[in-house]
Amino acid sequence: MYFSIFALIGLITIPETGKIFIRALAKDDKPSATALLWSRFVVSVLIFITTSGFFLVSQAFAAPFIPPAVLGITALCVLIYPFDLYLAKWQSQKNFGAYCTAESIKYVGVLGIFIALTAMGHSITISLVAQLGLIAVFHIISFSLFARHAFDFGSIGTNTAALFKVEEAIEARRFSYAGILPASLEHIDKLLVGWVFGLEFLGIYTLAYSTGRTIYNMLKPGFYIYYRQFVDTMPGLSMLRVIGGVFTLVGVICSILFWFLSVSGGAMQKFQPGAAATIILFASYGIAMVRAVYGQAYILNVRSDALHLLKATTLASFASLLLLALALVSSPAWALILLALQYPLRDGLTLKLLANHHGTAA
Repeated sequence: MYFSIFALIGLITIPETGKIFIRALAKDDKPSATALLWSRFVVSVLIFITTSGFFLVSQAFAAPFIPPAVLGITALCVLIYPFDLYLAKWQSQKNFGAYCTAESIKYVGVLGIFIALTAMGHSITISLVAQLGLIAVFHIISFSLFARHAFDFGSIGTNTAALFKVEEAIEARRFSYAGILPASLEHIDKLLVGWVFGLEFLGIYTLAYSTGRTIYNMLKPGFYIYYRQFVDTMPGLSMLRVIGGVFTLVGVICSILFWFLSVSGGAMQKFQPGAAATIILFASYGIAMVRAVYGQAYILNVRSDALHLLKATTLASFASLLLLALALVSSPAWALILLALQYPLRDGLTLKLLANHHGTAA
């Protein structure tokens, strides 16, 4: 639950700031970069202040509906989300050696502290907060390595209000909030599934979802190398066809391998109840990857329109919601299939609507 809260806070704290920051770096635009940092920091602080207010009210009325751990998580978010711009800095420089090394060190450390604390008898909640604390320290250190050259910290004290009106800061907010609905659906559907079908079915669905999306999420960062290029030029049709073809083939191979292992007995047999959903998610790798690359390029590109992105994601999300609603009134077997189909439906429709507006490069 706490990781979901951490992720949902991330959706509110202007998550597309990094891509607009890459635009600012491409123009060596220090005022815009400063405005982007300040805007995200202020939103993170406001979330913490709001959560603190609700926490104090709950304590005053002896109705602790906000656990202390949530307060700690929102406090750490102030130190985590605004300062992850070091990732965008390395992406813009195509410095993927540093990117991969730093992220590997971070997540090995996060895993290590979790294992160590739980082995010492501490609770999962304490271990999670410690993980986030380590991430916060890592982000601040990594951010400090380039901050002096990328930002004008003096302008924060003298032009605080004006920074929110800088075009890049406005663009980051527009693009971020345009993507909130589809991103939140990936958390909301699990809550609804658990409520309607129960925890056992939720476990099957979550297992199917995580299995089918794990490889996709591992492969997606491989396209970061094109981020600086996408600022000026959208991906070409030939590039998108290659991505779609290659990753569809990868998905089909994964589907066949998964099906064979799940029916052959042994440890993989536990995946069998969610096999249909997993195979659908594997088979839709191609459209998911094309949507990911084109969607990221759309936000990075200087000619893009945040309002059109909002329209595209909203229409696609409503189509996805129709499948979700149908799944909730279906039998469990059909529900799994319909729940899995909402992802390629949303990806395909979003891609179609965005391409109609922007097109592709030659």
